[in-house]
Amino acid sequence: MQKSIFLMALAGSAAIAAPAAAATFTWTGGTYVSGVTSPNPLAAADVLNLTTGSSKSFDGSAFTNNGTVNWADGYVFLTSASAVTNNGIFNATGDNGLDFGGGGASSFTNSGTFRKSAGA
Repeated sequence: MQKSIFLMALAGSAAIAAPAAAATFTWTGGTYVSGVTSPNPLAAADVLNLTTGSSKSFDGSAFTNNGTVNWADGYVFLTSASAVTNNGIFNATGDNGLDFGGGGASSFTNSGTFRKSAGA
């Protein structure tokens, strides 16, 4: 009897827990700062928009995308042993450049979807 009451209570508590709301972040330029530019890792429901033609740089940092990155414009530089891991959707919507910016070897690891959805 006690076991079934515990399971019913557990099921009831799961039913009232609300899912976390999705959030959208915008990066217009400069150096990525973990926890400031966006959460790291970016959660599955979250979106990071890279906007404007300004250059953006991962400088000696690591970033993991589990959500959606919409890269509209500008160059992204991987500098000083940066590591970007895409487990979600990385969507390039323009004629953008992903470049090595110097320093230690950097990496972009794609385990998700890297999509070029617009541009030439």
